[in-house]
Amino acid sequence: MANYQVLAKSVSALMLGVFLMFALTSNQIALSLQEDTRLKEGMQVMNLALEKMRNKDYPGALELFLKCLDRAPEYGPSFSDIKNSFLMIYLKKMIVDYPPTEKELVDRFVIITSKVKSGKFCQLEADCLLELADILGKKDELIIVYEAAKKNITDDSSLKFLVEELYPVLYKNNRYLEIYENMDLLASARDLVNRWNELGKIGPAKESILGRLVEYKTILESLKDIDKAKEIEKLIAVLDQ
Repeated sequence: MANYQVLAKSVSALMLGVFLMFALTSNQIALSLQEDTRLKEGMQVMNLALEKMRNKDYPGALELFLKCLDRAPEYGPSFSDIKNSFLMIYLKKMIVDYPPTEKELVDRFVIITSKVKSGKFCQLEADCLLELADILGKKDELIIVYEAAKKNITDDSSLKFLVEELYPVLYKNNRYLEIYENMDLLASARDLVNRWNELGKIGPAKESILGRLVEYKTILESLKDIDKAKEIEKLIAVLDQ
């Protein structure tokens, strides 16, 4: 799941941009998912929200989209990938079409960041932290959130989760050692390439993955892990053909 989340964060939004927001109807989205009861429940709510948004019933759409966001843990781990890609793109559009959306999302961002800072948080609840910050223009605040959380987190799994969740922020701030200590960069790189192959080698996704692999290679080289850096260089060469 951890490596899949890396893929979702680096690729999903870009892929959705290619397909366009409404190129996939809600029914097509639902048909592409596994028949899981909790997942189906979450998709049914999102389908209703999409219908209301298309009909310009923005208050009704917002209520249902927020239900998807707030109850995402109840809809299971698979719904998190939907939440962090499709749902966030719809919410970003809602901010433009229906400005009260922004306040609702800011309120939730404050709650989630408060929990993360305390070091006591549900991973399925906090795994949209980066995406929320992105659509709200608050990514610069996340390094402060991370610093506070790091002081209070008491278990390795929560720290590893947070490092993966905030990877782009940590990379931007040159926190290479913390990334290296908490992520298996070579395994993540291989998983990204495998997922790209499984998804049909979509062109725009390739550029996103290449960018991530180059970052991984930079981290490994800077920390003198040359063997792993060379392995990632081979993956880059394969993708770049």
